[in-house]
Amino acid sequence: MRKLFLLSTVCLLALVGCQQDDKPTKPNNGEEPKFENVNPTEVTLPEEGGDFTISYTLTNPIEGETLEPVINVEWITLKANETGSLTFTAAANTEIEPREASIFVAYADVASFTINISQAGAILKYITPHIDGQYFGTEYSGISDNYYFYLSDKGFDAEGYGIPGGTYFHLDLYSEIQDLERGLDGYIVPAGTYTFDAEGLEAGTFSAYTSLQKLDDEGNLEFDAKYAEGGEITVTENGIIANLIFEGVPYLITFEGVPACEDGRAPEYYTTLTGDYQLNIRDDASLLMIYYGDFYDCGYDNYLMYIQTPDMIGDMFQSDIVSGGNEMGTSIAGTYNVAYDAPGQFLYIPGYVNGGYMEGTWFFNSPDGQYYGDMAPITGGTIEIAENGDGTVTLTFDLIDDNDNAITGTWTAEPVFETAQSISTKAGAQMKNYVMLPKNTALPIR
Repeated sequence: MRKLFLLSTVCLLALVGCQQDDKPTKPNNGEEPKFENVNPTEVTLPEEGGDFTISYTLTNPIEGETLEPVINVEWITLKANETGSLTFTAAANTEIEPREASIFVAYADVASFTINISQAGAILKYITPHIDGQYFGTEYSGISDNYYFYLSDKGFDAEGYGIPGGTYFHLDLYSEIQDLERGLDGYIVPAGTYTFDAEGLEAGTFSAYTSLQKLDDEGNLEFDAKYAEGGEITVTENGIIANLIFEGVPYLITFEGVPACEDGRAPEYYTTLTGDYQLNIRDDASLLMIYYGDFYDCGYDNYLMYIQTPDMIGDMFQSDIVSGGNEMGTSIAGTYNVAYDAPGQFLYIPGYVNGGYMEGTWFFNSPDGQYYGDMAPITGGTIEIAENGDGTVTLTFDLIDDNDNAITGTWTAEPVFETAQSISTKAGAQMKNYVMLPKNTALPIR
């Protein structure tokens, strides 16, 4: 029995030994196998995905041994496993955020490597068949020509307002100064590549005034304007391709057509009056005096004087005046002349345009409370304010605009005094959703 047991043990050990020998760890020639990656360990894929290949070298392969890569995500799949290469297919990334993956490749116990994959997030693509904007020449930079225009999917209505549901990209480009003449389609944006510069002004750049706005189905803004943080704009004679970044998100905007703008340069005159004008301010208009204290550091009080009707219809007026007192509500009576130089006692600031708003002293009216009828910057003449002893004052206007039209009239009201802190900042009067002639970053909406 002892011999039989020993014999059985020997046979068992022999059987085990034979089974281990069935899986060789070296090739038949006895040389050590060698397995190496010949790719960079970092691979970047575009958002649209596609096929990509990982190559390797393998010498002295082990008979019966294969490579089986391990992929840690579902959006990458093995397409082909051939000698010396592995081909994979990556699905398109439909999300804005980029994504990552890794592929682990090992050959027996010889060697292994890992390839790290990163795929770009989806670029938001917009086809914008409409271009609407203005050519400002050198008015904003002094050293380059400026083109400020919208690319949009819906354009603007006949009254110049954005259309509900529309997406609007407002581009602010600067080119070399050119002696342009208006062509059939307008002033053509010069062909070339424009790079991002927050301030703009230099030729071949676009500024951070480049913005994105959207209107909802009711015609209201979906969000505050988003301003460009980088990118590149390419203009050709047949269209525009803009790669822009807003709040870290890339956008691709394409426009096919002639890249043309209308003339936005300041007119010789801002007044719309064609002759002398007699003011007809309604009795129910209010006289609001917004107090800024010694705003101009001249020793006397400053007021923004607004004459406005409750429904914004009819004749209205604004003036930036320096009174004769230094306490709110006192000593506004007097005769005010235009301040040709520094502001001072009993002077008013002439009308001018700043950042798209009327500032200083202006006459304006509206036929419907929505749109301006006439407007005129006041550039000379006098405004007399006389106290009547009953809390009211009478204003007598004997003024001229920037085309020497006379604007005259008399009106009586009780002034209402407010501090600037209770109103807003020192900005000119604005009608509802009104966009003034020069550049304005606001999307005109109802």
